[in-house]
Amino acid sequence: MYLLNYIHLSLYLLIFGGSYYCTYMYKPWCLLSSIPLGWSLYAFVTIGHDCMHKNFSPYPKFNMILSYIFLNGILMPREIWQKEHSFHHSNPGAPEDHMILDGGNFFMK
Repeated sequence: MYLLNYIHLSLYLLIFGGSYYCTYMYKPWCLLSSIPLGWSLYAFVTIGHDCMHKNFSPYPKFNMILSYIFLNGILMPREIWQKEHSFHHSNPGAPEDHMILDGGNFFMK
């Protein structure tokens, strides 16, 4: 079970590195290479999420390090994320739940 997680982590790191390099170095292709770059960043958030739930790896220290890297990488300190996420799991759909995506955007308010 954990082997698949490690394979995904390796692939996401390779895709992130390659797409970041292409986005930075090859300006005509930056729009296309930004798609896998964004996808890999989202994948890092899901890995951080799994690490916070302690089910990405059997090693607690590794889970803690990865969650720190990936969640702090999106500028959401893991301690605050844990507090918000615990509230989300204990009160799903509550008006104070900041982890619900409401679907609103700039054009539709």
